Amino acid sequence: MSKIRVVYNPDKTVNIIYPAPNSRHFSLTAKIAERIKKDPGLISKVPFNLIPSILNNQKCVRALEYESENPGTFVFEDESEWLERAFAKTMEKSGFIGLEYDDIDQVDIPKERADRDAWEGEKGKGVFVNATKMSQLRDEKERRKLIEEEKNAILEAQAIQSLKDKGLL
Repeated sequence: MSKIRVVYNPDKTVNIIYPAPNSRHFSLTAKIAERIKKDPGLISKVPFNLIPSILNNQKCVRALEYESENPGTFVFEDESEWLERAFAKTMEKSGFIGLEYDDIDQVDIPKERADRDAWEGEKGKGVFVNATKMSQLRDEKERRKLIEEEKNAILEAQAIQSLKDKGLL
């Protein structure tokens, strides 16, 4: 089950943080690193030569695949270390420090993403859809759509009139 972090804003709106699935840090195991120190030529047998490092998602996927075929080559962060690091980094970058939050399973948020702007929540109470806000947002969207249709009709009428005035219609 994938964990996400729900950050609660003072106005009850929420921000959801989804950790990048392949962002775990990893390095070579001590055993492999020691063998490479003794025989640097062994590094060519590892799928890439960045040791130990934080690697991009594509390289992390390759490392995971290599590890499944060659157990004991890499050491990966465990899930709790990875999530805490990923969440903390995003909290800081996004300016969420000091706000309350819950780490929950992804299935515990509303299923319908179209109503995301109406999601609200409070610490310990989870995320829910504010039906009143959802209705207001839908009404506003419909109002904007009608205005846009009206503007397009006016522009079309003006274009037709312009063509008629020039004798092109």
